[in-house]
Amino acid sequence: MVKILIVEDDMNELYFWKRELRGVAEILEATTLQEAYHFLDTEQFDVVVMDACLQSNNINTSNLTREVRRSFKGPMIASSSDPAFRKELVVAGCDYNCPKEFVGQKIKEILKEISTAS
Repeated sequence: MVKILIVEDDMNELYFWKRELRGVAEILEATTLQEAYHFLDTEQFDVVVMDACLQSNNINTSNLTREVRRSFKGPMIASSSDPAFRKELVVAGCDYNCPKEFVGQKIKEILKEISTAS
């Protein structure tokens, strides 16, 4: 089964995304920067969803995004309510710019592309 790392601190978003992706993928949740770095060191994943702001109203995942991109070659989705924050994460290494309300749909599109390519 496909494994997705979701770096997001909003439990409501996590709940909806997990419900939407039930049976489609295994979800790893990182709600803090420390958890995200832990997963980066210990797990392999197929897709990454990166929130711009963890436990803050300011963007604080740009460095994490750059670090993930150094070793992870799969699709990365920048997710934030703020379009400027999403653009900053794309510059840092994300492939897709996606408002939070469309993340589940975007993941399904990516997974369909991956399965078609293989």
